[in-house]
Amino acid sequence: MTAKNVTTCDYCQSLTEKLARAERERDASAALDCRVLLARHEGQGHPVAPQAEA
Repeated sequence: MTAKNVTTCDYCQSLTEKLARAERERDASAALDCRVLLARHEGQGHPVAPQAEA
């Protein structure tokens, strides 16, 4: 699976990387989890977690 759109969302990027790793390792359960989390995140309007201020 490839990312449809490259985004700057850290959460999406993290999940996309985890998905790619799971697919390389042929871990179907982890890959499915990543797909579900990505779909849920995008379905919620692609919310971005607040950044911690230094």
